[in-house]
Amino acid sequence: MADEETIPVHLAPTWYMENHDIEINPNDTVNIKGYRINFNGERGIVAAHVSRGASTFKLRGESGVSLWI
Repeated sequence: MADEETIPVHLAPTWYMENHDIEINPNDTVNIKGYRINFNGERGIVAAHVSRGASTFKLRGESGVSLWI
């Protein structure tokens, strides 16, 4: 059995998610493409694209810049 680890994933501000009808619920299965980060000694991921089923949500551009800025 592989070791399991929980790593926080940073998506987008709530208002951005709501304005784009992006809803992710507990226990949803998602595929995340993003960037690994280390912030204040904590590991995490900044999501660029999130896919759930047939839907894909783009959160950041190719250079990693947030789309809400």
